[in-house]
Formats: sequence, C-alpha cells, structure tokens
Amino acid sequence: MSQADVIQLVTDLSNGLADPIRVTQAYSEILDLLADRQFWFEAQLVSVVAGTGSYTLPDGFIYPSAVLYDDRELMAETRQGLEAYNANWRDLQSDTPFCYFLEDELDRNFRLVPQPTQNSKNWVPVFGSPLGLDYAPYSACVIATLQRDPFQWWLNLHAALMICHLEFIREGPQQDVDFAAACHTLAMLLMDKMAAHGQ
Repeated sequence: MSQADVIQLVTDLSNGLADPIRVTQAYSEILDLLADRQFWFEAQLVSVVAGTGSYTLPDGFIYPSAVLYDDRELMAETRQGLEAYNANWRDLQSDTPFCYFLEDELDRNFRLVPQPTQNSKNWVPVFGSPLGLDYAPYSACVIATLQRDPFQWWLNLHAALMICHLEFIREGPQQDVDFAAACHTLAMLLMDKMAAHGQ
C-alpha cells in the first residue's frame, strides 16, 4: 500500500472536502506519529571513535529506545541531569560510557557520556550474530523506532482517520469538530485493537 492509497481513503472519508496539500503534509506527520507508537524497531551497530562523544542515528531511525555499549544498556539522560552530575560532563572520558542523551532530535544526534577512549573493533561475521557472539567490542548498538513508508496495509485506515482528524480539527471552511473527534476516536480504537492482537 502507498501514500496514494491513504490519500484516496482520506478523500473518500471526507467526501472530497479535505485539502490535498494539507493531506499530503499530514501524511508525513502521521509517519512520525506511528514511529512514536513504536511499531517497528531496528538495531544497528555504530562504530565508535576514541575521544568522540557525538554520533548520528542511522538513516530511517526516528527515536532511540535503547543504546548499548559493549554488553551494557546505557541509561537515557537529560542535559539537566548531566549538568547536575558534573558541570564538565562534555569533557569526561572513560573506557565505558554510562549514559546517552539526544542532543537534537531534528538533527538526530545522540551523545555517549563520558566519551569513549577506545575505537570500535572491526566487525568480523564469524557466527552470523552481529548482536551476539560477533558483537564488535567497543561499539554502540542503537535500538530505535523506524519510519516506515509505505504503511503496512493494515495501518491505512488508521492513518486516513488520523489525517481526517488533523484536517477537520484545524480552523477553516472545512472545520468539523464532531467529525474530527469521531475520526480520532475510531483511529485510537483501531490502534488499541491492533496492539491487543499483536498486529
């Protein structure tokens, strides 16, 4: 299924009243919202460079749900928490970082704290288990939600209802608060049912 399928559903549900330009923009917003619902995850190794704390999330990754360094899961931390821990946290170095934080969600950067002092070892695929026996020492592993486009077919109706909600809740000649609320309620009901059945 594709963006065109979702937009056609929106056109049908709205009886042609939805603004096509706004609907296309809302489609991108819905992709991010679905990534936040954590339907799709992926894990990927990130090579670490000694003395470097800042790294970029791999392409397609939206939000890290976990970061591991060697065989330990790192704590997620905030900038304020790090400032309270040590005012010079940016300059700290250690063999093993103990936490990470998102520097900037828009730039998709995360920082390991303290900065690692070892370069990642080369990944050698001996056992076919990159996150198990073949794990490259001194590497970071990022587990994150993914943005998936196109949607799985079973999410098309949910996406179309959410787009209708966004389109008809905004001010303008098409505004219909009752229809927007009904679309939102039905979309959430579908999402809850899919989550309950492990779809």
